[in-house]
Amino acid sequence: MAKNPDSWREAALYGAASVLTLVEPRKLRGWQRWAYWGVLSALSGAAVWEATRVERERIVGSGSEPGDAVLTAGAVGATLALRKPALAVDAWLADGLAAAGCRWPRAALAVGVGALGAVSMVLSHKLAGLDASTGDEGIVEARDLEPRVRQVVTEMLAKIDGWGAEELRAQLSGAQQFGKISDGFVTFQVADDGPRTLAPDYTFPVHGLSPDESVRVELWVEDGLIGGLQIIVDDPDENPIMPDDLRYVVG
Repeated sequence: MAKNPDSWREAALYGAASVLTLVEPRKLRGWQRWAYWGVLSALSGAAVWEATRVERERIVGSGSEPGDAVLTAGAVGATLALRKPALAVDAWLADGLAAAGCRWPRAALAVGVGALGAVSMVLSHKLAGLDASTGDEGIVEARDLEPRVRQVVTEMLAKIDGWGAEELRAQLSGAQQFGKISDGFVTFQVADDGPRTLAPDYTFPVHGLSPDESVRVELWVEDGLIGGLQIIVDDPDENPIMPDDLRYVVG
Protein backbone atom coordinates (compact mmCIF):
# COMPACT_ATOMS: atom_id res chain seq x y z
CA MET A 1 0.00 0.00 0.00
CA ALA A 2 2.82 2.38 0.81
CA LYS A 3 4.09 2.26 -2.75
CA ASN A 4 0.78 3.55 -4.07
CA PRO A 5 0.69 7.37 -4.29
CA ASP A 6 -3.07 7.25 -3.74
CA SER A 7 -2.38 5.61 -0.37
CA TRP A 8 -0.09 8.42 0.70
CA ARG A 9 -2.67 11.03 -0.25
CA GLU A 10 -5.44 9.19 1.58
CA ALA A 11 -3.27 8.72 4.65
CA ALA A 12 -2.33 12.41 4.63
CA LEU A 13 -5.97 13.48 4.47
CA TYR A 14 -7.06 11.16 7.28
CA GLY A 15 -4.02 12.11 9.35
CA ALA A 16 -4.76 15.81 8.96
CA ALA A 17 -8.39 15.21 9.90
CA SER A 18 -7.30 13.34 13.03
CA VAL A 19 -4.96 16.14 14.09
CA LEU A 20 -7.65 18.75 13.47
CA THR A 21 -10.04 16.76 15.66
CA LEU A 22 -7.72 17.41 18.62
CA VAL A 23 -8.64 21.09 18.44
CA GLU A 24 -11.57 22.23 20.58
CA PRO A 25 -13.41 24.62 18.23
CA ARG A 26 -15.46 26.15 21.06
CA LYS A 27 -12.29 27.66 22.52
CA LEU A 28 -11.28 29.40 19.31
CA ARG A 29 -11.80 33.12 18.82
CA GLY A 30 -11.53 35.53 15.91
CA TRP A 31 -8.97 34.59 13.28
CA GLN A 32 -8.33 31.25 14.98
CA ARG A 33 -11.90 30.17 14.33
CA TRP A 34 -11.75 31.24 10.67
CA ALA A 35 -8.39 29.51 10.24
CA TYR A 36 -9.87 26.35 11.73
CA TRP A 37 -12.81 26.35 9.35
CA GLY A 38 -10.59 27.28 6.44
CA VAL A 39 -8.42 24.23 7.04
CA LEU A 40 -11.45 21.98 7.62
CA SER A 41 -13.17 23.13 4.42
CA ALA A 42 -9.93 22.68 2.48
CA LEU A 43 -9.68 19.12 3.77
CA SER A 44 -13.28 18.45 2.73
CA GLY A 45 -12.60 19.78 -0.75
CA ALA A 46 -9.39 17.78 -1.06
CA ALA A 47 -11.17 14.60 0.05
CA VAL A 48 -13.91 15.07 -2.56
CA TRP A 49 -11.36 15.86 -5.28
CA GLU A 50 -9.28 12.80 -4.45
CA ALA A 51 -12.25 10.44 -4.14
CA THR A 52 -13.68 11.61 -7.46
CA ARG A 53 -10.34 11.30 -9.21
CA VAL A 54 -9.62 7.81 -7.87
CA GLU A 55 -13.10 6.51 -8.68
CA ARG A 56 -13.01 7.86 -12.24
CA GLU A 57 -9.55 6.42 -12.76
CA ARG A 58 -10.74 3.04 -11.49
CA ILE A 59 -13.81 2.96 -13.74
CA VAL A 60 -12.79 4.72 -16.97
CA GLY A 61 -9.01 4.96 -16.66
CA SER A 62 -8.78 8.77 -16.50
CA GLY A 63 -8.10 11.02 -13.54
CA SER A 64 -9.50 14.40 -12.62
CA GLU A 65 -11.47 16.52 -15.06
CA PRO A 66 -12.36 20.24 -15.01
CA GLY A 67 -15.85 19.47 -13.74
CA ASP A 68 -14.36 18.09 -10.53
CA ALA A 69 -13.55 21.64 -9.48
CA VAL A 70 -17.28 22.31 -9.18
CA LEU A 71 -17.71 19.34 -6.84
CA THR A 72 -14.71 20.44 -4.81
CA ALA A 73 -16.01 23.99 -4.51
CA GLY A 74 -19.38 22.60 -3.47
CA ALA A 75 -17.76 20.55 -0.70
CA VAL A 76 -15.87 23.60 0.56
CA GLY A 77 -19.01 25.72 0.50
CA ALA A 78 -21.09 23.05 2.23
CA THR A 79 -18.53 22.71 5.01
CA LEU A 80 -18.58 26.45 5.65
CA ALA A 81 -22.37 26.65 5.42
CA LEU A 82 -22.87 23.81 7.90
CA ARG A 83 -20.55 25.19 10.56
CA LYS A 84 -23.20 25.47 13.27
CA PRO A 85 -24.66 21.96 12.87
CA ALA A 86 -21.15 20.52 12.65
CA LEU A 87 -20.14 22.33 15.84
CA ALA A 88 -23.24 21.03 17.60
CA VAL A 89 -22.48 17.43 16.63
CA ASP A 90 -18.83 17.80 17.60
CA ALA A 91 -19.77 19.25 20.99
CA TRP A 92 -22.35 16.51 21.58
CA LEU A 93 -19.77 13.79 20.89
CA ALA A 94 -17.04 15.38 22.99
CA ASP A 95 -19.35 16.14 25.92
CA GLY A 96 -20.84 12.66 25.72
CA LEU A 97 -17.41 11.07 25.98
CA ALA A 98 -16.52 13.34 28.90
CA ALA A 99 -19.76 12.47 30.68
CA ALA A 100 -18.97 8.78 30.16
CA GLY A 101 -15.72 9.23 32.06
CA CYS A 102 -13.26 9.79 29.20
CA ARG A 103 -10.45 12.03 30.45
CA TRP A 104 -9.36 13.12 26.97
CA PRO A 105 -12.45 13.25 24.76
CA ARG A 106 -10.74 15.18 21.97
CA ALA A 107 -7.97 12.57 21.79
CA ALA A 108 -10.58 9.80 21.74
CA LEU A 109 -12.38 11.51 18.86
CA ALA A 110 -9.09 11.88 16.99
CA VAL A 111 -8.34 8.19 17.45
CA GLY A 112 -11.83 7.38 16.19
CA VAL A 113 -11.35 9.50 13.08
CA GLY A 114 -8.00 7.84 12.43
CA ALA A 115 -9.44 4.36 12.91
CA LEU A 116 -12.33 5.14 10.59
CA GLY A 117 -9.86 6.37 8.00
CA ALA A 118 -7.75 3.23 8.32
CA VAL A 119 -10.78 0.98 7.86
CA SER A 120 -11.89 3.02 4.86
CA MET A 121 -8.44 2.74 3.27
CA VAL A 122 -8.28 -1.02 3.81
CA LEU A 123 -11.73 -1.56 2.32
CA SER A 124 -11.10 0.70 -0.67
CA HIS A 125 -7.83 -1.02 -1.50
CA LYS A 126 -9.38 -4.45 -1.12
CA LEU A 127 -12.10 -3.42 -3.57
CA ALA A 128 -9.48 -2.02 -5.93
CA GLY A 129 -7.54 -5.27 -5.71
CA LEU A 130 -10.70 -7.24 -6.38
CA ASP A 131 -11.40 -5.12 -9.47
CA ALA A 132 -7.84 -5.65 -10.67
CA SER A 133 -7.92 -9.41 -10.09
CA THR A 134 -11.26 -9.91 -11.83
CA GLY A 135 -10.93 -7.25 -14.50
CA ASP A 136 -9.93 -9.44 -17.43
CA GLU A 137 -10.89 -12.78 -15.90
CA GLY A 138 -14.42 -11.54 -15.29
CA ILE A 139 -15.01 -11.16 -19.03
CA VAL A 140 -16.72 -14.31 -20.27
CA GLU A 141 -15.77 -15.16 -23.82
CA ALA A 142 -17.58 -17.45 -26.20
CA ARG A 143 -15.76 -20.63 -27.19
CA ASP A 144 -16.11 -23.33 -29.80
CA LEU A 145 -19.00 -25.73 -29.42
CA GLU A 146 -18.35 -28.88 -27.46
CA PRO A 147 -18.50 -31.87 -29.82
CA ARG A 148 -21.34 -33.45 -27.83
CA VAL A 149 -23.34 -30.21 -27.93
CA ARG A 150 -22.92 -29.91 -31.68
CA GLN A 151 -23.85 -33.57 -32.13
CA VAL A 152 -27.06 -33.35 -30.08
CA VAL A 153 -28.26 -30.15 -31.74
CA THR A 154 -27.46 -31.51 -35.20
CA GLU A 155 -29.42 -34.69 -34.48
CA MET A 156 -32.37 -32.72 -33.14
CA LEU A 157 -32.49 -30.47 -36.20
CA ALA A 158 -32.29 -33.49 -38.51
CA LYS A 159 -35.54 -34.95 -37.17
CA ILE A 160 -37.83 -32.44 -38.90
CA ASP A 161 -37.61 -30.06 -41.84
CA GLY A 162 -39.94 -27.36 -40.56
CA TRP A 163 -39.85 -25.05 -37.55
CA GLY A 164 -36.82 -23.19 -38.86
CA ALA A 165 -34.59 -26.26 -38.89
CA GLU A 166 -32.86 -25.12 -42.08
CA GLU A 167 -32.07 -21.66 -40.70
CA LEU A 168 -30.94 -23.11 -37.38
CA ARG A 169 -28.59 -25.54 -39.13
CA ALA A 170 -27.03 -22.61 -40.98
CA GLN A 171 -26.60 -20.73 -37.70
CA LEU A 172 -25.14 -23.78 -35.95
CA SER A 173 -22.30 -24.05 -38.46
CA GLY A 174 -20.67 -20.88 -37.13
CA ALA A 175 -22.04 -20.88 -33.58
CA GLN A 176 -20.03 -20.60 -30.38
CA GLN A 177 -21.14 -21.31 -26.84
CA PHE A 178 -21.12 -19.76 -23.40
CA GLY A 179 -20.88 -22.10 -20.42
CA LYS A 180 -20.43 -25.86 -20.32
CA ILE A 181 -23.03 -28.52 -20.92
CA SER A 182 -21.83 -30.23 -17.74
CA ASP A 183 -23.44 -27.32 -15.87
CA GLY A 184 -26.82 -28.25 -17.33
CA PHE A 185 -27.16 -25.70 -20.08
CA VAL A 186 -25.25 -23.65 -22.64
CA THR A 187 -26.21 -20.55 -24.58
CA PHE A 188 -25.12 -19.86 -28.12
CA GLN A 189 -23.56 -16.92 -29.90
CA VAL A 190 -24.27 -16.67 -33.61
CA ALA A 191 -23.85 -14.02 -36.27
CA ASP A 192 -26.66 -11.46 -36.35
CA ASP A 193 -26.57 -11.10 -40.12
CA GLY A 194 -27.44 -14.75 -40.86
CA PRO A 195 -30.83 -16.25 -41.69
CA ARG A 196 -33.45 -16.20 -38.93
CA THR A 197 -36.43 -18.39 -38.23
CA LEU A 198 -39.88 -17.09 -39.05
CA ALA A 199 -41.10 -17.47 -35.47
CA PRO A 200 -38.87 -15.41 -33.14
CA ASP A 201 -39.08 -17.21 -29.79
CA TYR A 202 -39.98 -20.85 -29.15
CA THR A 203 -38.78 -24.21 -27.92
CA PHE A 204 -37.78 -26.39 -30.83
CA PRO A 205 -40.40 -29.18 -31.16
CA VAL A 206 -37.84 -31.98 -30.95
CA HIS A 207 -36.45 -32.98 -27.58
CA GLY A 208 -34.09 -35.68 -26.41
CA LEU A 209 -34.97 -38.26 -23.78
CA SER A 210 -32.74 -40.56 -21.76
CA PRO A 211 -33.55 -44.30 -21.90
CA ASP A 212 -35.49 -44.10 -18.61
CA GLU A 213 -37.02 -40.72 -19.62
CA SER A 214 -35.75 -39.08 -16.43
CA VAL A 215 -33.64 -36.61 -18.42
CA ARG A 216 -34.97 -34.30 -21.11
CA VAL A 217 -32.84 -32.14 -23.44
CA GLU A 218 -34.44 -29.09 -25.02
CA LEU A 219 -33.30 -26.56 -27.61
CA TRP A 220 -34.72 -23.06 -27.55
CA VAL A 221 -34.79 -20.21 -30.06
CA GLU A 222 -34.62 -16.51 -29.22
CA ASP A 223 -35.24 -13.68 -31.65
CA GLY A 224 -35.05 -16.09 -34.56
CA LEU A 225 -31.59 -17.33 -33.52
CA ILE A 226 -30.50 -20.57 -31.92
CA GLY A 227 -30.50 -19.64 -28.25
CA GLY A 228 -29.33 -22.51 -26.09
CA LEU A 229 -29.47 -26.13 -25.06
CA GLN A 230 -30.78 -27.21 -21.66
CA ILE A 231 -30.78 -30.46 -19.69
CA ILE A 232 -33.88 -30.96 -17.54
CA VAL A 233 -33.97 -33.69 -14.88
CA ASP A 234 -37.02 -35.04 -13.05
CA ASP A 235 -35.24 -35.13 -9.70
CA PRO A 236 -34.04 -31.62 -8.75
CA ASP A 237 -31.39 -33.18 -6.50
CA GLU A 238 -29.76 -34.94 -9.45
CA ASN A 239 -26.98 -33.31 -11.46
CA PRO A 240 -28.03 -32.42 -15.03
CA ILE A 241 -25.75 -34.81 -16.92
CA MET A 242 -26.03 -35.24 -20.68
CA PRO A 243 -27.01 -38.89 -21.35
CA ASP A 244 -24.80 -40.91 -23.68
CA ASP A 245 -27.85 -42.35 -25.42
CA LEU A 246 -30.69 -40.05 -26.40
CA ARG A 247 -33.97 -40.87 -28.05
CA TYR A 248 -35.37 -37.95 -30.02
CA VAL A 249 -39.08 -37.26 -29.83
CA VAL A 250 -41.06 -34.82 -31.96
CA GLY A 251 -43.64 -32.79 -30.12
